[in-house]
Amino acid sequence: MAGSREHRFFVWYGIYVLMLGKFFSPAVTPDWYRDLGLLWDLADYTARTGHYLVGQYFFPPSNAVLAHLYGLIDRDIAFRIYLLAEVASVGVTIWAWSRLIGVETQPSRAAIILTAFLAAHTYVHFELHMHNSNAVTLAMVSLALAFERHTTFSAGGYAFSLAVKPYSSVLILPWMAWHGNARWTVSALCWLGLWFGALPAIWFGLAESVQLYGEWLASLFAAVANDDPNQLSIRAGVAALGQSEISDPVVRATALALEAGWIAALVAFFLPSLRRRIPPSGRRAACELAAILLIGLPLGNHQQPARGIVLLAPMLVIASAIFDARQSPRARAMLGGILIAIGISSHVVPMGTMHALLTLPICILSLIALSIVRAMPAGCPVAR
Repeated sequence: MAGSREHRFFVWYGIYVLMLGKFFSPAVTPDWYRDLGLLWDLADYTARTGHYLVGQYFFPPSNAVLAHLYGLIDRDIAFRIYLLAEVASVGVTIWAWSRLIGVETQPSRAAIILTAFLAAHTYVHFELHMHNSNAVTLAMVSLALAFERHTTFSAGGYAFSLAVKPYSSVLILPWMAWHGNARWTVSALCWLGLWFGALPAIWFGLAESVQLYGEWLASLFAAVANDDPNQLSIRAGVAALGQSEISDPVVRATALALEAGWIAALVAFFLPSLRRRIPPSGRRAACELAAILLIGLPLGNHQQPARGIVLLAPMLVIASAIFDARQSPRARAMLGGILIAIGISSHVVPMGTMHALLTLPICILSLIALSIVRAMPAGCPVAR
């Protein structure tokens, strides 16, 4: 009964999002494509000219080929298909992480899923509003983790997600390798060779694809090394908070210190895993994998709010512990407070430079909560 209520909620939410995205409109204008339209324009340019618009296009050459090929479909139809894929991706992500952490077996499944969804809703809704590729790639990574034992499917889906948009999930590969999953690691490397090596070489030519990768790296460097006052970053947030110029040395030093603090927190979190080569089981594995998805969120000069949809994964892990009656009431109350703080703060702080600054404390709170969950007695085993 609870499951049917939860399904009805997401069905109606999906219909609502599709209505906002103009899915049911008789005709679609290019302005409604938003980030998808920008991606098509940039990918088309790279696919046709063999060059990057440095400082504007930050995706790998594999993305240029794939996005260009997808855009060859009638754009109106392709956009509507993409809207459906986005909505489905949210459901797939929730289902995959529910399977991964054993939520399917818990009587409070509906409460867990709805609590996690509400905590991350600001970012989920923003992603579905902007039509970026974060929801789709998160769903592919989530499916890969949920079906890790199906090596070819899992590693292939993981590699494809990176070919579309590499982000923090690139670090899942070394995590798998460190914990002795050699077969999965080798398979993923083979798939990555196909998407990142063979595909661009076939489309652009071998020498041209090598040059193109150089332009891609130059584009990424240009995004990092700039003082654009309109950037979304910790540095821009610090400058706005202190009413200073973004190029101010004090602002730069403060931002670097905050970023270094985040990296130090990550090192402290993953240190137990580095000391232990036996793969953690059940909820512990989910905690570490969810933390990996957070790594890049507060870093860089382009902290697009839509990327925050990855918070859906750690929120599900944390919510599963909140509703686990076997755990300490004090720990569960602390986790509940963290989820409430994340949900409210992400909703009340408007998108922009100050929200970019807020991303850091949200990630730190999430990491603290994941540390608490990881230290709890083992729950259900991972279903893969």
